[in-house]
Amino acid sequence: MKHLIRVHKIISRSRYCEEKKRLISGLPRRFITSLRYAIKLLAMTALGAQVAFANLNVNNDDKVIQQLYHQLDQTVPESQAMPERVDIISRFFLGKPYLYGALGEGKSGLFDQAPLYRTDAFDCLTYVSTVLALTESHNLKEFQTTMLKVQYRNSLPIFQNRLHFTNIDWNVVNTQNGFIQDITTQITPDTVINQTYINKPAWYRKMTEKNLNLVASNSLTQKEIQERVNQLHQLALKVQPEMSRVVYIPLTTLFQKNGSPNMALFNKIPSGSIIEIVRSGWDLTKIIGTSLDISHLGFAIRTSPSILIFREASSLQHRVIDVPLITYLQGYLHHSTVRGITVSVIILR
Repeated sequence: MKHLIRVHKIISRSRYCEEKKRLISGLPRRFITSLRYAIKLLAMTALGAQVAFANLNVNNDDKVIQQLYHQLDQTVPESQAMPERVDIISRFFLGKPYLYGALGEGKSGLFDQAPLYRTDAFDCLTYVSTVLALTESHNLKEFQTTMLKVQYRNSLPIFQNRLHFTNIDWNVVNTQNGFIQDITTQITPDTVINQTYINKPAWYRKMTEKNLNLVASNSLTQKEIQERVNQLHQLALKVQPEMSRVVYIPLTTLFQKNGSPNMALFNKIPSGSIIEIVRSGWDLTKIIGTSLDISHLGFAIRTSPSILIFREASSLQHRVIDVPLITYLQGYLHHSTVRGITVSVIILR
């Protein structure tokens, strides 16, 4: 690697013209072009975060994040428990509008040029991801690095590395990161296993022009746009279907037959934990090419010993809101596919 970079520097800088001549004389032009491209690709991979953030206009969001950390420094010492930190950070965004697909790969993204992070709007997953990354960090620079870990495999911000599917992607990687731990079975042993076939290849192949989110799309010809769609379809060749396995607490365990809550269980849910809504038989193959098993997620925040609220980016209320968790779940007691919840805690590093 060091030798490649040295050759690249010599080729690129005119002050080394004599050494440049000596190195490239007799080499095919195609080799030199390929060498430059390979080194550029290696550098972009190694410095993906810097490249992505350098091309992203996030001045206002950066100011908001710095303001938030200043507030935390004034109210929550680093040694204070995680629940208070999650509460303050997640509460900071109450009332912000709901925006589906709020985040992408930034202006350099090939398919989705939504920002890598933002503070003005969220969907349910990007809200939880943003709060998680903010909780695990203590300043803007740390947050930028952590956000890539939370959102992407190997922290590389390209579409195919993004953690699109909650259980088989986001949960797995962030457990490996040491950011979250599933404690569902610690709440109660009365759990159920749900298995869902996640057809990633079909999901990619189902994508159309409407799935592109390009800032400069007006400057692209229809042929160029279709080429982007075709590239999305080609990504289907690089993934395999997966069986998603979720251990969850059934609604029938959380509530009595008359709809009254089992308070002994709700009282065991820690404040600051992540709640995921589990579905079974949620067949979306005609729409997106695959079934799904997690439809929503948010935070359980205990505002008093007996009151547990669900803090969420709500697509129904079109903003980040607080709603009593019991009330929220009671609305799904007779739902055809909503089955129960998982509970995970955030592990502060």
